[in-house]
Amino acid sequence: MPGTSYVKISGSNAGSSPYTDYITCFGPGTRIDTDDGDVDVQNLAKGQRVWTRDGGLQPILWIGTTEVHGFGPFAPVVIEASAIGNTHELVVSQQHRILIQSPATDMLFGSSEVFVAAKHLCGLPGVSIRETDRITYTHFMFDRHHIVRSNGALTESYYYGDIAKNALSSPQRAEILALFPSVEDINTAFQHTAVATIGAQEASVLRAYL
Repeated sequence: MPGTSYVKISGSNAGSSPYTDYITCFGPGTRIDTDDGDVDVQNLAKGQRVWTRDGGLQPILWIGTTEVHGFGPFAPVVIEASAIGNTHELVVSQQHRILIQSPATDMLFGSSEVFVAAKHLCGLPGVSIRETDRITYTHFMFDRHHIVRSNGALTESYYYGDIAKNALSSPQRAEILALFPSVEDINTAFQHTAVATIGAQEASVLRAYL
């Protein structure tokens, strides 16, 4: 199902392009754990090695930034320090997935950990959507989906799935496809997310236990 279409204000590629409400990105002020220590997400560069939970240090293959009006589905989710174990306030797009590890996930879903879209954590103390005039979102990608550490919280790297890729401009998609020998290779690399993702209804049940 297609998302709501908007036009970005500016980005890492020339021209404007439609964006959808499925973008999964980090907001400003997010510090990512790298081999050089914590680095502001907006200062990351292609080739920089980032800590990943399951793959050790991984080089960034692609990185993109986009500035949008922070209203509606583009309004960021603000997660106050310590709300989900994060050391500092974390700002992400609504669809950005956060790793939740809790005895409750095992009890409810038979798994010690699950991914939850940030917007589905709203309602927890310290987690809310805050509209803003403009916001710059940054996303970065490895050779597959990984779990990274951002402001002390475990979150996802960019997942090049069927829905997410529709949030990219044509030049951005071309940049990513050029990194892989074939379309089949990228489809294989991103066949699965790093951890299973639960939906809105499941998340509403989980919130009661967190």
